[in-house]
Amino acid sequence: MYSQVREAQARIKNISYEIVRTDTFTTGSTRRSGGHATLKQIASDSVLGFAYYGKRDSINQETIYDGKMAVSIAHDEKLYDATSDKSMIPHYYGSPGGQMIVPELIKLDTSGATKLNLQQDAEYYYLWIYLADVKEEEVANRYKIIKISKTSMLPVQVRSHLEAVGKNQDLNTVISSVKLNNANSFDFSINHVPEDYKPLVRAGNKTLESLKGKVFPSFALSSFNSKKISNTDFKNKVVLIDFWEVWCSPCLASMPKVDSLYLKYRDKGFDVLGLMSEKEQLEVGKSLVKKKNIMFPMALSDETLIKKLNIRAVPTYILLNRKGEVVFISEGFSKEIEKQIFSLL
Repeated sequence: MYSQVREAQARIKNISYEIVRTDTFTTGSTRRSGGHATLKQIASDSVLGFAYYGKRDSINQETIYDGKMAVSIAHDEKLYDATSDKSMIPHYYGSPGGQMIVPELIKLDTSGATKLNLQQDAEYYYLWIYLADVKEEEVANRYKIIKISKTSMLPVQVRSHLEAVGKNQDLNTVISSVKLNNANSFDFSINHVPEDYKPLVRAGNKTLESLKGKVFPSFALSSFNSKKISNTDFKNKVVLIDFWEVWCSPCLASMPKVDSLYLKYRDKGFDVLGLMSEKEQLEVGKSLVKKKNIMFPMALSDETLIKKLNIRAVPTYILLNRKGEVVFISEGFSKEIEKQIFSLL
């Protein structure tokens, strides 16, 4: 079966299809979206191995990668965002159009599998690909099920599953209306950005940035051990505030690094406060912190503080000096955080 699928994929010059994608998140909520895409194999491309075009039906936005440059075009706003940076191109998968791309259609990759299981019925093969747990991020029970047509020997459905901190997360994609090697498929050789469209200028978080040099807003919260915690508990200390959520893998991955900084500098007047905002996930958060043996204090934030700061991404780190003033902000963990801490002690 494996060789038959790979032979069928090797014959693909280009492939167009329609897709229905259903995301089930760790919170239990779901999102269903439809769209269409075209993939074209480029043997010389070292990034993805193919060019792609994708569009989600509910959003008037297209994503295109031609083998050299990736571009996301927002037609309603008449804006575009483009890059030729090879390290950034895979990130365009996360755009609305990029989410319509199903790489399994042109490449059956089992290289990371810990176990394979093949089942079948009269019309389809069902390939189960089991993947290793990511213990440092509390990710377990990872597997992928690829439904393969016995007629075309190509995937018609892909389901990916994992458990993040004990909560299920699924991505199910159903592929239909497949057209192979169509001479009239999407033309990657021309510029699809209209002349009157303007490049997207990425603005920083102006609300957060405006806090630099100002005293951090006052707060009175409940800690994970049900004690009251407020600004006064950190008087005359250098404080790193860590905004995180239980579903955020980068948050969980960087948490032990933050804890190491806490243990390294706490005797010099340094403290850390971890804040999560999703009340319904509080018990999961407590369990996760206990499993990771995190020592710095944690509290449940409130919506007022989150909105006041305009926290749009996690993890977000805000560093305060001994006067309680904001001196450094980082959306994501970096080595610069320790440098800034050290300069204030």
